[in-house]
Amino acid sequence: MSKPITGKTTTSVWKQKRKNGDIYVWERKTVYIPETRKTKELSRKLLGKIPAGSTDGEIVPTRPKRKKTEDAVPQSSTRSKIGSTSLLRWVGEQSGITEDLLSCMDEGSAKKVDTIAQFWLANQGDRLQRMQKWQFLHPTPYPEPISKDVYHDLFEYLGLNEGIVQNYFLARAKRCHKEDAVAFDSSTVSSYSRYIKETRQGFNKAGDGLDTVKLLTLFDLATHQPIAFAREPGNLADVSGIENALKQFSSLNISKAQIVTDKGYYSQNNIGQMLRKHIKFLTAASIDLSWVNHHLQKNKSGLETASSLCPWDFNIHGITVPVDAEFTLPKTAEQRRSSQGRHSQ
Repeated sequence: MSKPITGKTTTSVWKQKRKNGDIYVWERKTVYIPETRKTKELSRKLLGKIPAGSTDGEIVPTRPKRKKTEDAVPQSSTRSKIGSTSLLRWVGEQSGITEDLLSCMDEGSAKKVDTIAQFWLANQGDRLQRMQKWQFLHPTPYPEPISKDVYHDLFEYLGLNEGIVQNYFLARAKRCHKEDAVAFDSSTVSSYSRYIKETRQGFNKAGDGLDTVKLLTLFDLATHQPIAFAREPGNLADVSGIENALKQFSSLNISKAQIVTDKGYYSQNNIGQMLRKHIKFLTAASIDLSWVNHHLQKNKSGLETASSLCPWDFNIHGITVPVDAEFTLPKTAEQRRSSQGRHSQ
């Protein structure tokens, strides 16, 4: 026989478990409605919570809700549109580029350079002939129109005053902290021009067969900002570029430089030249190369010790090797031939 319907209010305790393990305890008041055959919740009151990991199941109070104050000041908000020029102006101020430009040249030239840079960034390197129209529609650091004659004279002035360029590089380098790392990047740029004296037939990353110019750039890895650059002949050797970068470090007051290269520099010729010129370096090389494997086999006894391993796990041929595992060097061609001979017998 079913329980008779009384229509009275029922008080019960309801527990709800959260993802962090806490159990919230509620006091619920409900009543059964015969017409709809459903239980209706009249009220719910939070009694507290049982913290995760509690052994005695004691209910502790929760943080009280923040009370609304009658004298609270209503918050007001405004909406404004920000364009590319406003963002670029903010970037120049926060990065110190605007200040560094003003420190190494006169105010008029610095504002012209700043305006041209903003135009190129906002218009993806568009032609400077269209800059005057762009200036009429956007607020720029240099308020006057920059015509063809104006930017021609500006580029000629900067091109004939190398001291201005080097002083700007020095100002950028001063913003690097002593513990920051500096990245050195070497790249080739193809050119059809016959008037750029650095164009040479050398290594071409694009593989288009054109004369190239080698662009060397220094970056601050802490701020991801370029510090300095240099333009060199396209047939310049990689080691000569590193040697020139070290000289540029000295002029920028960056001391204790040690070269760290990727696998693009691990040729035997490059490493041999750096050794002959007493350049400290750390490079990545493939252990499948015969000359690398030869030296590894020659120093195998010293490399198999635990002191020669890195303090973290490293990867060989896609297999992660922990520091306490046995390190086995790849076999040489002679060892592979002798091993195959034993198996055939």
